[in-house]
Amino acid sequence: MYGVQEPPAHPLTEDGWAQNEDFLFGVDLFNAGYFWEAHTFWERLWALEEASPEIRRFLQAIIQTAAACLKIRQGQVAGARRLLDRAGLDSLDGRKHGVDLHALAADARRFVEGGEEPPHLVLLTSDER
Repeated sequence: MYGVQEPPAHPLTEDGWAQNEDFLFGVDLFNAGYFWEAHTFWERLWALEEASPEIRRFLQAIIQTAAACLKIRQGQVAGARRLLDRAGLDSLDGRKHGVDLHALAADARRFVEGGEEPPHLVLLTSDER
């Protein structure tokens, strides 16, 4: 907000993802199609020194996926493809922090390749396996 300092972000953790307001707000923004805004909330978490390498990798993947979706909205198909390839969602294990990464990867790829329906994060299930 203009003239108001953002409250500090709290690190995303393996056990605390379902209570992390920045992460969850980013998910809501992404699901509503606000890809740039989602990216900014997740980037706050990615930038924290306390973030483990595994969590930073996960956040990087969903940040790049959001950026790819934004590029499609801007008509930049080649850039979107590059970002989605770099995101590497397929290289991450099935479900992380409530997100079905394989479903997200497939939906994002479909969107980038000309699908009309933007991808959604499937979230808020604590079953990580």
